[in-house]
Amino acid sequence: MENVQVEIQCVRCRESHRLSYPNPQEILEDQLLRPVDTSRAAFWCKFCGCVFPCERQYVRRTDVQMLDQNQNHLDGIGYRIAFRCGQENCEAPVIVHTVRDVETSNGELRFQAVSRKVAASCQLNHTPTLINANTELLIVQVGGFEIANVHSL
Repeated sequence: MENVQVEIQCVRCRESHRLSYPNPQEILEDQLLRPVDTSRAAFWCKFCGCVFPCERQYVRRTDVQMLDQNQNHLDGIGYRIAFRCGQENCEAPVIVHTVRDVETSNGELRFQAVSRKVAASCQLNHTPTLINANTELLIVQVGGFEIANVHSL
């Protein structure tokens, strides 16, 4: 699996986001690298700002050896942003994945999410919760493995 990358295509602008798909040994060695136990996750496009359900038809694994040199590049670092659903008494998390440049800090990511009015639904499909300046976010770096292995895919 070490020569595989994950590609997520935006539903609106059709741009692709590429991430490495680490091999199982790399996953075992890093506790942050594991699939999220959720039945629903969203993806936030870094190009147009669209937030859409991360479904199988938008995610594919590609063998890097089969790509020509112009296609064989990664777009940056994957991030998982988790926060509490805004529905009263709901304990289900809202999960949003995105890809950003290596230099992007958690503070910058938060600022972009607030200014772009990022909103997503929890796994119970409640009304989307908008990220605002007061939203408590858990932000972790992830690889293509985590995005490609959300249980709804």
